[in-house]
Amino acid sequence: LRLHYGQNGRRQALLDALDHRLAVLRDHDIVPSAMLMGGSFVSDKAEPGDVDALIAYRLTHGDAPTEVARAAMRKSNDGLDLRFVPDDAGPVMLFKLCCFFHTMYQRIDGAHLRGCLLVDLLNNDDPGKE
Repeated sequence: LRLHYGQNGRRQALLDALDHRLAVLRDHDIVPSAMLMGGSFVSDKAEPGDVDALIAYRLTHGDAPTEVARAAMRKSNDGLDLRFVPDDAGPVMLFKLCCFFHTMYQRIDGAHLRGCLLVDLLNNDDPGKE
């Protein structure tokens, strides 16, 4: 991600925040499996406002995330607008959420075309270092 989307300090800071948030989740037995990124971060906009992403995850132990993990999932003051869905919610739910967020993320913002990026987090455990 840094190679293609980390062209300046703001973008690097957002990727650092994303790396940190994913690390906190992993430290608390939540394994992010996939991420659908969109919005201004994956556009050609020089200074994106935030990182918009839907993150599928799985728990490695227990039936529910710890309080620290739940707080990390709710946090919103670090330039990350993340939504979470358990990847065992079933294919229909995952497809519905991906379609919904893809539609939201790809809207055109003035001259900046927006798309979406699907990141496999299981085979790339450090997405900001790609």
